[in-house]
Amino acid sequence: MYGPPYSMIKPDLEKLCVESENQQAAMWDIKKHLKVLIMDKVTVKVMSYSCKMADITEEGVSLVEDLFRRRQPLPSMDAIYFIQPTKEK
Repeated sequence: MYGPPYSMIKPDLEKLCVESENQQAAMWDIKKHLKVLIMDKVTVKVMSYSCKMADITEEGVSLVEDLFRRRQPLPSMDAIYFIQPTKEK
């Protein structure tokens, strides 16, 4: 025999499984509240003069993207579009 019998470690294994499920649920809650901020060149300048990246992340924004670059879809994240109003947009 190389270790304790299963009956001795079963409670510890069950506890680990519950903790793992709780951690996964907590991560899912965090992902649901993460946001992506999408800006154009003008609004990037406005934002950089008005606040710091730390201010943005405190509001739940985890990613900042350029409006005119190709982006991967992020269906699990809310998007905030901060763009300059023009006739084209």
